[in-house]
Amino acid sequence: MADALENYKSLVKRMHHFFKAQGLPFKKDGFTLRWIDESSTPKIARIVNFQRSAFGTKNCISFTINLGVLKEYGSRPISPKLKEWECPIRTRPASRTEKYPRDKWWNVTETTDLERLYRELCDLTLESILPFFEKNQ
Repeated sequence: MADALENYKSLVKRMHHFFKAQGLPFKKDGFTLRWIDESSTPKIARIVNFQRSAFGTKNCISFTINLGVLKEYGSRPISPKLKEWECPIRTRPASRTEKYPRDKWWNVTETTDLERLYRELCDLTLESILPFFEKNQ
């Protein structure tokens, strides 16, 4: 049986594949997904960050999702290691839906139903994350 960290890594990897299946060329870097669109004018960076809680344990990893958008202006290039918190346009997608009454943190343990959690995050992507990125192009 996989431990909490392995389950969490597996979930983030599956979410990366889900974004790619939607035709979005995000690159995975640890627990951050980045898509820097070089073809747009201005260039635009989109970030999805799976943030682990500092208060999680070995047996229970808590996480939330952060989004960021940065549009390139002037001659300063977008860093390929851009962090979500460096973006002027930021949000947490769960707080943008009526499904969750406030900010949402999920827990992953060795017994988490990963398929159910994956489907929940896919729904959140379609309901909140993709519309956020479309609105902020």
